[in-house]
Parts: sequence; C-alpha cells; structure tokens
Amino acid sequence: VKRILIIDHDSSEAGEYSFSAGPNLLVSADNSQGKSSLLKALYYALGLDIKPFPKDWRPPKMTIKIDRYNEVTQEDV
Repeated sequence: VKRILIIDHDSSEAGEYSFSAGPNLLVSADNSQGKSSLLKALYYALGLDIKPFPKDWRPPKMTIKIDRYNEVTQEDV
C-alpha cells in the first residue's frame, strides 16, 4: 500500500497517510492516537470484515481509498 485516504462524510473530516516501500512502523508516544484505527481502515479497504470498528466510525458514511504499488517493479497499480 502506497497511500490511504479516509473521508468521513458526516463530520467533513479527512486524513491521508503515505507509506514507504517495504516495511513501515506505526508508533506514537501516547495511546489513542489512531494507530489501530488506521490499520482497521486499511483492512476494511482491502475487503476484510472488521469488528469492532473504532468508536463513532460509520463505514457506510465514509470513503476509504487505497493506492497500491507493485513491490517488484515499484510502479503504481
């Protein structure tokens, strides 16, 4: 995954997160910063059934888009 875009249409908020080729590490100094929520959004965008969703998330009212790249050629897919 090259990038994930999360849009909450109810709250009119959006977040965009980019990743480097190869392994990426999600860290923060505190809890409740969104690391698990970001992973759940990624899993959901890839078609997995996620339970439970983060508090106040309503996936039918959200757009979650991922951009991918080919790891072998490093080209966008």
